[in-house]
Amino acid sequence: GSSMVRKILVCSESRAERGLLESIMTELEKRDDVEAEWLDLSGIEAPANIIDNVQDALIRFRPDIVLCPCDRDEMVYVAAYVFHNGCICCQFHAGDVGSGISDESNRFAISFLSHLLFCNSVQSSENLYKMGFEFWRVHVVGSSVLDDIEIDESLCPKEPYDLVLLH
Repeated sequence: GSSMVRKILVCSESRAERGLLESIMTELEKRDDVEAEWLDLSGIEAPANIIDNVQDALIRFRPDIVLCPCDRDEMVYVAAYVFHNGCICCQFHAGDVGSGISDESNRFAISFLSHLLFCNSVQSSENLYKMGFEFWRVHVVGSSVLDDIEIDESLCPKEPYDLVLLH
């Protein structure tokens, strides 16, 4: 029989989001069972223009799944539109808690509009459970920040050592 190819639309608005998602897109593009496409919303600020771009992408690409990252204002519009138009919405970096500014409100608004929530830590998943999200919707997957880093072993000490990264 024929295998089903899932279409995944990966959205980004900023360089930071795109950096988080590039290694994910690279892995998706290697798969035979996935067709992945970017929706780059950088530089589009008006909500109506964001919605127009999302609508065009949904009509043209007809994705099964839309990956909606993080916590930016623009992604709230994306998640709301996707949710109300019958696509599966997935949030990347769900459940994070930071500074308490608008990013957190945006992040949790996207979470409530998403079907699946991908967290970068156990703590982030616990934040979502405390808010009442079902266990089957929440998945700890880590962060993609370090996915493409190559370590030059020749520079590592031969004796045991600790490595601390500050981001």
